[in-house]
Amino acid sequence: MIETALRTALLADVTISALVDARRIYPVMLPQAPVYPALTFQTISGDSHYAMQGPSELANPRIQIDCYAESYDVVMDLRNAVIACLGGYQGTSAGVVIHGVFKVMETDGFENELTQSGLNVWRKTLDFNIWFKEAFE
Repeated sequence: MIETALRTALLADVTISALVDARRIYPVMLPQAPVYPALTFQTISGDSHYAMQGPSELANPRIQIDCYAESYDVVMDLRNAVIACLGGYQGTSAGVVIHGVFKVMETDGFENELTQSGLNVWRKTLDFNIWFKEAFE
């Protein structure tokens, strides 16, 4: 599963693990009342490739990683660490053979609905195209 492989790669990075520990990297959305900084990840789209003989075992999903922090400087530190970790990554993570990870989009955000509760939370959204070998079991 590519999501597990990416989470494992992020946790193995010393800069990222210094900013967020394993309890603060979440699938899809943040929990209620999260501790910041934090990361979320989700699949935006997924392609599997086929040949005339059937599945090629090559997949190319687009994965979004959102970085959250209570200051712009910290969200930028987390953004930089995620890009340094995943940008151009090749290797095996959690048993998944990853051929390449490429950043394709980035946006800024601010969580306006949290300001009423006294929080200022900045967000950096990063999209990556990932080429990996799918396992059909």
